[in-house]
Amino acid sequence: MSESRARPARDSSRWFAVRAIYLHERAEDGGGVYEERILLFRTHAIERAFELAQEESAQYLGLNPRFSRIGNWTAFELQPSVRDLHAVEVWSSLLTSQLEPALFYEQRYTAPQAPFLDA
Repeated sequence: MSESRARPARDSSRWFAVRAIYLHERAEDGGGVYEERILLFRTHAIERAFELAQEESAQYLGLNPRFSRIGNWTAFELQPSVRDLHAVEVWSSLLTSQLEPALFYEQRYTAPQAPFLDA
């Protein structure tokens, strides 16, 4: 008599890193402090990763009422071997600029980048 074994359901969710840009404050001279935050979310679709990022962003802004999010969301899918990092901030940087928020975002994140030089 052979014993049949059910295979466990395979988890088809994937890790997505989602980036958002925040303005921390504006100085009297017009300069600004900007933060680039990248968070990880494990889900089945990139659309859901954006939804989760928006929920987390609302919480972050609730804790930091002087901050504002600027620009668009950006995301990429991590390799399938990555495990157990849901909603962990993986990188953040603060930048200063004299530019207005929209222009800062455009020049920093959407302007054509210089090509990489071969060493």
